[in-house]
Amino acid sequence: MIGNGGLRAFQFREYRHLWLLAVGLSLLMHARSFWQKHEEGDELAYVALAREMNWDLSHYTTRDDPVVSKFPYSIYRSSLFHHPPLFPLVLKYGQTLFGNPTLPGLIFENISICILLYYTWRWMVFQRMPACWGTIAFAGVTFCPLLLSSSVLLHHDALMGCYMTCGLVAYIEALQRPTVFRAIIAALLLTAGLNLRYNALIFLPILVALQVDNLYRREPTDAGGKTSPAIVPVATKSRWLVFGIVASFVLTFGLQHYYRILATYGSLLPSSFIRVDPDAANYSQFIRNVLERRPWKTALHLVLIYPILLSLLNPAIYAPVLRSLRNRSRNSLFTPIFLYLFAVEFYFSYSQVRYFATVTPCLFLSLPFLIREQSQRRREILAGIAAVSLMLMFATGFGKTQMSPADSMVIVPAPFFYLPPLRFIMY
Repeated sequence: MIGNGGLRAFQFREYRHLWLLAVGLSLLMHARSFWQKHEEGDELAYVALAREMNWDLSHYTTRDDPVVSKFPYSIYRSSLFHHPPLFPLVLKYGQTLFGNPTLPGLIFENISICILLYYTWRWMVFQRMPACWGTIAFAGVTFCPLLLSSSVLLHHDALMGCYMTCGLVAYIEALQRPTVFRAIIAALLLTAGLNLRYNALIFLPILVALQVDNLYRREPTDAGGKTSPAIVPVATKSRWLVFGIVASFVLTFGLQHYYRILATYGSLLPSSFIRVDPDAANYSQFIRNVLERRPWKTALHLVLIYPILLSLLNPAIYAPVLRSLRNRSRNSLFTPIFLYLFAVEFYFSYSQVRYFATVTPCLFLSLPFLIREQSQRRREILAGIAAVSLMLMFATGFGKTQMSPADSMVIVPAPFFYLPPLRFIMY
């Protein structure tokens, strides 16, 4: 919990140095993107949306663009684009004010990564996590190749992951110490995330679940914060204050685009308004690979970048999480949150690895608690796997941002460089 002194309540100097170092490294790794051409397919689509849409968000479509309308998915020729308009709106401001949508878009993405690092700081303070363990989360966010590869392009995968994760941290903080200001901050972050990418909808059940959990919190019995053993449902105004404010923002500003989707297409299921052209496989080799991708290939792809994911298959590591949840502590919440998001994302969107940039921030925020609370032997094993993961993440991100073509959407795991035969298995 963050004390009355805010971030100064716990190891302020150590975490300030960590945050500044992480921000500096992040900006350095993103610097090359400001000198690259941005002509990848999705980038062209968002620039076209920024050019075609009106300020009142009408004519939000790419069907009149001579290039984008030929992409092999029906949504590019439909009357309403499916992804929400916040990022195209940022690009439109750049086009209007500077005559260049790219620069404001890249600045927005860099600022968003810095905000995510700030809320990583806040979450470590919330848990009273020593800085030596908090470094795990900072390193993960800073060197994550999925976040990096998305944010050096005009993409919104990392953006949505940043704002929804920050919104969850702010929301949990607000539930812990309910005030109107904290609730509004959480609501604004979550609303921004919902207006960035269509699959942000999968975060909504988490908000409801956290509120249900909040209604069954143990009540403190003394000034030291010790709690009674009974878990009693309490439906007081303070228990509903944060959820009421957040829900009001989400249901109005956060879901405004989804109401338009429902009114236009009669359904929120993507399969009802996004169809693949019959000859899509002939459009490009990349599209062919996407259409032929199998779940096991995506799983292997992710494990080659993040070996730490293998440790999540061991049920024994969840003992501290279950113990924390039984004690009604919020410190371990990001572990079940990540497991839920990863499962849903994998089920619906396994076709492209880059989509998992929307959920990996939750993984990194869960790891310090998950590793620290293990037995000594298991902690050493997990720390070793985390170190290997960090090395592979850094190498993968370096290869993507410094060695791949600027318009490439392919994220090549670092082991492919060391063991070339793996390429024949994956492609």
